[in-house]
Amino acid sequence: MYTPPGATPLPEYVLEYKFLKAALLTYETDSTPGHQLYSNKFSSHDSEKLFRKNLKKQPKDWHYRNTEVVYQCNSAGYRADEWDTIDWKNAVVVFGCSCTVGVGLAEDETVTEQLSKLLNRPVINMGVSASSLQFSFINSALLSKNFPTPNAVVQLWTNIDRFTIFKKQFIDHAGPWDDSAVYKEYANNQYHSMTEARYISTASREMWKTQCKYYSASFFDLTAHYTESDWIEIDNQARDLVHPGRNSAKQMAELIAKNIT
Repeated sequence: MYTPPGATPLPEYVLEYKFLKAALLTYETDSTPGHQLYSNKFSSHDSEKLFRKNLKKQPKDWHYRNTEVVYQCNSAGYRADEWDTIDWKNAVVVFGCSCTVGVGLAEDETVTEQLSKLLNRPVINMGVSASSLQFSFINSALLSKNFPTPNAVVQLWTNIDRFTIFKKQFIDHAGPWDDSAVYKEYANNQYHSMTEARYISTASREMWKTQCKYYSASFFDLTAHYTESDWIEIDNQARDLVHPGRNSAKQMAELIAKNIT
């Protein structure tokens, strides 16, 4: 491969990792960009502070008053086993954002674990909180490049109102939480995000349709529309009272199972 004189080297993580590296599951105790600390009890929006606040407001029989949520992630930051221990050929691989991660859900309540029980086969959770459609699509291409072809690929497309930024030392995600000029310009051009969503979903479908079973859905209605995917409504009943609860996750798992078996 030709390298022009003066070309800036790619970030080390491009060559080092088989999938895009996920930020470890919580940044609650460290606000340094790209420097996120692992916690097995809280993740992203599902913070300890919010949990304690919800405990005061929820009824005595609230499910998460007595249900423990533990986040176990691998060395790449995913809520999954280490890559070299996975039976990829027999697995269903599910890409997505925090709704796929199962933020606010116990492990057995997540879409992927409920789907695994329905299918009686391994289901790999490739969700990354705050990530974008671009992130999920790139990761699915890296799956095709670096691993055996799985039994099925599922895209649980996230909201179209976010994008991924590749920086020298880390990968960042911009969304409604970002008040930067770059994000504001992105958000103000609604035609970009909706058109990009259609093209990304088309590319994903075309890439996998001759390799294995493929299916796409979303917890976001606009995303489902623009990506031509099925939709399950978020019930906001996870522990943080924002993300899909165990019942929404069950509905999504059942929908996926119906469409890949």
